[in-house]
Amino acid sequence: MTGDALFDERLDFQLYTASRLLQQVCQSRLGERGLTYTQYLVLRVLWERDNQGAGDIGQRLGLSGSTLTPVLQRLERGGWVARSHGMADERRLLVRLTKRGYRLKEQLGDLAEAMVSEAVGVEMGEAELSQLTALLGRLNGLLSRR
Repeated sequence: MTGDALFDERLDFQLYTASRLLQQVCQSRLGERGLTYTQYLVLRVLWERDNQGAGDIGQRLGLSGSTLTPVLQRLERGGWVARSHGMADERRLLVRLTKRGYRLKEQLGDLAEAMVSEAVGVEMGEAELSQLTALLGRLNGLLSRR
C-alpha cells in the first residue's frame, strides 16, 4: 500500500470505519440493556476469565486506568460486576462478575460476532470472516510490538 492511495482505500481509514460501524450495530442491542460497547468489552473479558485485576482488564483492552475506572463504576452500579481489593495486596483492585453479569452472557452471547454475521452473512461467509479476523489479529500483534 502506498501513500498515494485514495483516502477511502487506505487501511487506516477502512479499519477505523469498520470499527465504528461494528460498534454502531452492536450498540443498538446493548443500549436496550443500558450498556455501552466499552462496557460490553469489559464483560467479554470477564466472561472469558472471571475475577481479574482492573489493571489486567485495562491492559487487555488497551484502556488507561482513567478510562477504565468510570466504566467499572457504571458496571458495578448496574449490578453486573463487583469490585474488591485483593487480600494479598490492598492496592490491587479485583473485578468479578455478579449473577446478573453471568446471566447477561446467556442473553447476549457473542453479540458482535452475531451482529456481523447478520449484517454481512450472505456477502461474507464464515471462512472469509475467520480469515479477516486472523489477519487483523496478526496486524494488531505486529503493531503492538512497536
